[in-house]
Amino acid sequence: MAYPTNYRYTREHEWIELTGSIGAIGITDYAQNSSRDIVYVDMAQVGDTVTANATFGSVESVKPSATSLRPSPAP
Repeated sequence: MAYPTNYRYTREHEWIELTGSIGAIGITDYAQNSSRDIVYVDMAQVGDTVTANATFGSVESVKPSATSLRPSPAP
C-alpha cells in the first residue's frame, strides 16, 4: 500500500494531515495490524489545541503474551 504523500509521519507510525491550522490524525496500516485488537482510544477533543511532540492521547491494544524458553540446559 502506498502512503499518502500529503501526510506527515512519525517513526512510531502515526500520521497527521493538515488543512490550514486543522489536523486529522491516525495510525498507519502497519501499526494497526501490529497492534492486533485496539480496545481503548483516548484522544484530544475536537477543537483542542495540541503541541508538536507532546502527548495528547493514547491507544491501547490486546497483544498476546509469548513464552520465553531457555536456549540451553542449566550448568
